[in-house]
Amino acid sequence: MVRLWVDYPVVQISVFTSQKYKQYANALVTDSQGRPVANATIFALYITAHEKNKIKIEFPPTDSNGQSRTVIPLVPVGNSLETHSLIVNAVLDNNSGNEAKVMFDVLP
Repeated sequence: MVRLWVDYPVVQISVFTSQKYKQYANALVTDSQGRPVANATIFALYITAHEKNKIKIEFPPTDSNGQSRTVIPLVPVGNSLETHSLIVNAVLDNNSGNEAKVMFDVLP
């Protein structure tokens, strides 16, 4: 099973350039008994509002706690709130795992 979440709040990167703000996505991979899965590879597809951009992202392999974290590249948004999505798939030993999807709002 794959669980996925992004740090909150999600804001466009230009708002925080002086603070070198980074937006993180987090994943947790567990087996059918809920135990963490180490060394799983996680591939992600980041889709911006209205499918303007589709960006492929690879997470680092999961640690011994089944967790992985990576920076997601935020693209500039207009003057209104936009909903983006992130879809991940965990792979272990060349076997595809479960897919998880999270949708989140990017504040202008």
